[in-house]
Amino acid sequence: MNTDELDEAYRLHEREWAGYEQLCSAFEWRVPERFDIATHIADRWAGTDRLALLAVDEGGTERRYTFAELDRTAARLASALAADGVGRGDRIAVSGRQHPWVAIAHLAAWKRGAVTVPVSPILGADALEYRLRDTDATAAVVGEPLLETIGELDPPPESLESVYAIDGKSSLDAARSIDARTDGVTPIGSSVDTAATDPASVFYTSGSTGDPKGVVLPHRVVLGLLPSYLTLKCDLELTGTDRFWTTSEWSWIALYTTVFTSWFYGASVVAFDRAAFDAEAALDVTDEYGVTSLSAPPAALRRLRDARPDATIDSVRVVFSGGSLLRESTVEWARRAFGPVSVHVSYGLTEAACVSGNCEALGRPYRPGTIGVPQPGHEIRLVDPDSDDCVPVPEGEAGEIAIDASSDPVCMARYWENPDATARAFRDGWLLTNDLGRRTEDGYIEYIGRADNVIISSGYRMGPAEIEESLVSHDAVAAAGVVGVPDPERDEIPKAAVVLVDGFDADEGLKDALQRHAKDTLALYKYPHEIEFVDELPMTSTGKLARATLRERLTDGEQ
Repeated sequence: MNTDELDEAYRLHEREWAGYEQLCSAFEWRVPERFDIATHIADRWAGTDRLALLAVDEGGTERRYTFAELDRTAARLASALAADGVGRGDRIAVSGRQHPWVAIAHLAAWKRGAVTVPVSPILGADALEYRLRDTDATAAVVGEPLLETIGELDPPPESLESVYAIDGKSSLDAARSIDARTDGVTPIGSSVDTAATDPASVFYTSGSTGDPKGVVLPHRVVLGLLPSYLTLKCDLELTGTDRFWTTSEWSWIALYTTVFTSWFYGASVVAFDRAAFDAEAALDVTDEYGVTSLSAPPAALRRLRDARPDATIDSVRVVFSGGSLLRESTVEWARRAFGPVSVHVSYGLTEAACVSGNCEALGRPYRPGTIGVPQPGHEIRLVDPDSDDCVPVPEGEAGEIAIDASSDPVCMARYWENPDATARAFRDGWLLTNDLGRRTEDGYIEYIGRADNVIISSGYRMGPAEIEESLVSHDAVAAAGVVGVPDPERDEIPKAAVVLVDGFDADEGLKDALQRHAKDTLALYKYPHEIEFVDELPMTSTGKLARATLRERLTDGEQ
């Protein structure tokens, strides 16, 4: 399949559609046997002067990259990686900062046939070390503060041979300035021949138990995202002046759903390299750089609303949100602040992103309490969680959301080196999500909640087990139980019940110490926002934590 044929299949915005049903009925997946992301988003536009990336940092420094410059820089970094022995199948950890070198590192890795491992810049030492060791990463492209975190690992992972410092400074013996390392390097030639099913990235996501799981996304996933990108992020309109920005880190799936999908169509992406989220700065970036499609989780949108209730920014024509339910008050603010604007919600997970949502251009407007309707090419079934063959539940009843993975290119390939978890995720050709929903008479899906115990706070997914393990590793803690409790700003926050070792005082100082301990070992956002000291935890008859009982007690404030 040549490039023109591939383009034709995914240019849904260039046709007139009578409505949602017509588009869904007409759409068919086209996935060539050989396909790599770098070739189809950078190489293909390298002969043009199109603006690919408009990057700005907190200090106001601005950098612009055309697709030609993006491809040429990625080719130089690919040469440097090759000189360091990075080849097909090797894993490269890449920071999640919105920095030009981060996006370029992914392209360079794929030109070599390597696999990228996005890592959040706020990971703690234990969490970062786990990802590096679990994937046997041979190289890393990172900046502050991850350079410092890697330097704290003692001993460092044996597999990690090369560290490229995007900030240009590092005390690590193995680290070198990425600018100096690529300056004057002869660009590599064409990309390594890659199958569409070959792994492109490994994203780590928290589950309800055990260590985070590495979600293996093959190159074909970009194709799987294109129809939803056009409906949910573009409202089926795409012009040469559009600019796309996500407020989320590039260590999450937003890297694919915003950056690489936009580049497939030759569209411009805005990057804002910052530390903590700043609502005022985010609104300024949106306005100053003419963002036309703004992606932000509900919690971020609420912070934008609270920072500037009377905002008026006329460049935005689509607001896209996902990760948790969007509230009506936030939608009303967005329509006032950016109007006229299409407000779209989305449902998906790292394992299969953007499979459901709404599209005003197709007559499917936002509806409170729902996650929209299945998007073109994606089949969703609500199934009996206890069934072995994914039997659908009767109309109107609640069931587990399952995605037909038999031919959908957006679905993950597997969990990294975890066949047991992979087997549990797939059943009878369907990808199970652990989310519960109910279908309305007109096809919308009402979101009910998680079937497992994963905590979703401000769009971040946290497994209670990893927070519990972190707390128990502190000398003062004999046992700990963590659940998600409602929060007006973050939707949900992790709250811990802690049983202390004899001799320690249950006071505010110890609470602060335990929270710092969790932040240091896991990540800045993965810590118990609230802690209650208890004499004992509720247990089941089999000796397991009675999490439902604990949640009820902590929510009600009972001990």
